Amino acid sequence: GEGRALYPDTYFYPATFVINGPGFWTSHKYATTNMAGTYFTHGKLYLNDSGNVMTVDKPICLSEAQIAATVFGLNGGPMMIGDDLDRMSEERLALIKKCLPRGRGMPFPLDLFDSPSPDYPKLFHLHVERDWDCWDLVAIFNYEDEAHTHVLEFERLGLAEGTAYQVWEFWNEQYLGSHCGSVTVQVPPRSARVYRLVRQRDHPWILSTDMHVRQGQFEILNCRWNSETRTLQGRATRPAGEVGNLFVNAPKGMRVASPEGLWIAKDAHDQTLIVRKELRFGAEPADFEVRFADIP
Repeated sequence: GEGRALYPDTYFYPATFVINGPGFWTSHKYATTNMAGTYFTHGKLYLNDSGNVMTVDKPICLSEAQIAATVFGLNGGPMMIGDDLDRMSEERLALIKKCLPRGRGMPFPLDLFDSPSPDYPKLFHLHVERDWDCWDLVAIFNYEDEAHTHVLEFERLGLAEGTAYQVWEFWNEQYLGSHCGSVTVQVPPRSARVYRLVRQRDHPWILSTDMHVRQGQFEILNCRWNSETRTLQGRATRPAGEVGNLFVNAPKGMRVASPEGLWIAKDAHDQTLIVRKELRFGAEPADFEVRFADIP
C-alpha cells in the first residue's frame, strides 16, 4: 500500500499503509491490473501510472516488497517513494535501487483475455535489446495463498523456434537450465518471479545480474566474447560505492582459467558452470573479464 501521513480522518489511520491485502485498492492487484489494461496507451499522450507509490520497507514482508519492486522495475511509469529513505533498512533500500534508473516501455500482458474478473492478469512479457545482446523478461505474479504452476510457451514470447534458451530467475537467483519450446515454473504464494530468457551460446555468456530488475539493460554497457583469448569481457556501471554481481554461464567442457575472486558452481542438470563475478563501482564504470579454458 501507499505510505502517507498520519491523519485521523483517513482510512489508514493510525497507520500509514495497508499490508497483507493484495486486493486492497492501493495494493498489488490494482497496480498490475491497471498495467495490463492500459499498457497500449503508455507513451502516447501520457506515461501510465501503474503503481504510483513504491512502498517496500519493513514490516511489509519481503515477498510482497519484491512484488512492488517487480512492478516498478519492469514498467516505464512514474515512481514515487512511500518510505522514509533516511531510515530504511539496507535490505529494502536495495529493492528501490533495483528499479533505478527508470526504463521506458510497458510489459505486455500475456494473459489479459484469459483471466477475467475475479481472476487477474499474472503474466507480463518485456523484450529488452541492447547493442551487445537481447533477451526476454517474463514476470509472474501470484496473489493467492497457494503456489501456481505455469508453462511458459516460447512461441507466445516470439522466441525462435528450435532454439535453446537459458532461464534465470531474478529474485531467487536461480539457474533453471536450458530449454527449447517451453519451460515449466512454479511461483510461491503471495510473491512474484522474474525470469530472464537468453539464447544459449556455445561459449561463456551473461545469464543475469542482481543490480536491476531488467537484468543488464542499464548496468551492462557492453560485453563480448574474445575467442582468441577465451575471455568474456565488458564494462558495467552503477553509482559510486555500489556493489553488484554478474552471473555467467560456461558450457560443459570448459573451466575458469583464473578462479581467484570468483564463485564457481556446476549445475547438476546440464553440467554447465555458473560463475559469480563481484563488481565494485567507483567514479568510473567498472571493467570486467573472466578468462576460460577447455578441460583437457
